[in-house]
Amino acid sequence: MTRRLERSVDRPAASAHHYLPLRIHSSSARLLLVFSVVAIAVLTLTPAADERHRPPFWCFSCGDRVANDMFLNVLLFIPLGAALGLLRVRALGAAAMGFFLSTAVELLQYGIPGREPSARDVLTNTIGTILGAWIASAFFHSGRAVRAVR
Repeated sequence: MTRRLERSVDRPAASAHHYLPLRIHSSSARLLLVFSVVAIAVLTLTPAADERHRPPFWCFSCGDRVANDMFLNVLLFIPLGAALGLLRVRALGAAAMGFFLSTAVELLQYGIPGREPSARDVLTNTIGTILGAWIASAFFHSGRAVRAVR
């Protein structure tokens, strides 16, 4: 009995550092989903400064700010993908939802002054959705744990 007691004293206390799985409540994920869809609508469907020339829809390298636009499109759709990932939507489902939302946004932009709908935007928005879903599932559903210190 004394040997067992001595061994337990030599080991560090388990309660000092323990591991907790990352969890998020589904209502928070739904709130993030609503917030991201509203943000996408506001940021992409409001009129911008009217430009005379619209590049063709299928052009992937047209425009002055191609790299900047691509980066911002990916960034804009990451929260949507993260919300879908937190709600345990599979990657293919999240990609499809991002694709269809992005396609709807791009089609609606045809009637909005100053907006330039493009296939490049659909592609980068879909990539952002997939990336967000991957991040959420990697950190919240993979069984990984975060070290919690009391």
